[in-house]
Amino acid sequence: SCNQAIVTRVLNHNQKIPDGNSRHHITNNAFTTNNDTDGTDIVEIEYWGAGGIIENNKITSTRTTTKKRSIAISLAKAKNIKCVGNSIKGLFGYQGIELATCSESNISNNHIEGISNSDANCSCIGVSQAIVGELSTNNIINGNIIVDSKVGIRLGYSKNTTISSNTFDYNYTDIAVDSYGEESIISNNTISYTRDKSIYCFGGDSVVSIN
Repeated sequence: SCNQAIVTRVLNHNQKIPDGNSRHHITNNAFTTNNDTDGTDIVEIEYWGAGGIIENNKITSTRTTTKKRSIAISLAKAKNIKCVGNSIKGLFGYQGIELATCSESNISNNHIEGISNSDANCSCIGVSQAIVGELSTNNIINGNIIVDSKVGIRLGYSKNTTISSNTFDYNYTDIAVDSYGEESIISNNTISYTRDKSIYCFGGDSVVSIN
């Protein structure tokens, strides 16, 4: 249960972050992923639980190929998380920040650059489900800077997501909401030099304004 002990890990660095009873703070770490691990699924920070803060971490990929999926920060089956002020740069083949069955969380003031791959779900910030039928709900994505990537923010299986005051520059697609992204609010974002689509939205009952 999200109200019980938190399970948090930093993977691929032989480091176990101690479990906490209610909250956990993961801050000021610096990780580099390189070609020594090419072909291996990569998750740099993986967080399961409630009430955590992940901030001011610097995660860099120097990989030149992405044979399998890789994620910088994964929030899976998590609730009430603050993921703020992190820097993610380089070739991560799946997502920069993943929200999978994640609720009531704030993803803000992160700088994400260079996330690209042929995977259909590749994005800098991706919101979907970890458990079939359990959506990500009531999340706020605010004040992030997203540069030179395949897709800036992608909403899949989600509901009541707010995307506001983010800056997008030189991405192929800035914001993508598929038909399973319900009741999204997209407002006051700054978008420049888009290479394909600025915003496409197929989600039901969604509002797009002043972008």
